Amino acid sequence: MRMLSVNASDAEIKAVLAEWTELMAQEQYAAALELIPYDTMHLYEDNVWTPSLLESVVYGYGLAGRTKEDVLADFGCLYKITSLKDMADSEKILDSIEIHYDFKWFKGNDIAEIWYDVPLNGVQSDLTGRFILRKTDGQHMMLVFEDLHVM
Repeated sequence: MRMLSVNASDAEIKAVLAEWTELMAQEQYAAALELIPYDTMHLYEDNVWTPSLLESVVYGYGLAGRTKEDVLADFGCLYKITSLKDMADSEKILDSIEIHYDFKWFKGNDIAEIWYDVPLNGVQSDLTGRFILRKTDGQHMMLVFEDLHVM
């Protein structure tokens, strides 16, 4: 898990998301969940994020638990997160990440929600990663993975 200073800039937060994207593009789902762990504070029974669930949500374009054969039959392709290094508009993609500090429902140490439309199959998509920015103490904060779905 990557810790950030509570004074981290939006650019520093987005840099962690860029690192997560690279792990996802390399299909290193366990490492991606180690870098940004899933939210166990607001865990729902059907929302336990494992590397295999994360993989199926990516190749299934937001649909969990489907076989690759089913996805190929329905969509004609499998989806894969694209490395930002391979994207000509990577800066635009990173700039489009929305960090919302103003949600009224925040409680405790949650200070922002982040929406990130990940690049899939070479283009920015509407498959959106949702993350929470959470203080861990008076000096540090971390990103927490909420989910990945089509918004």
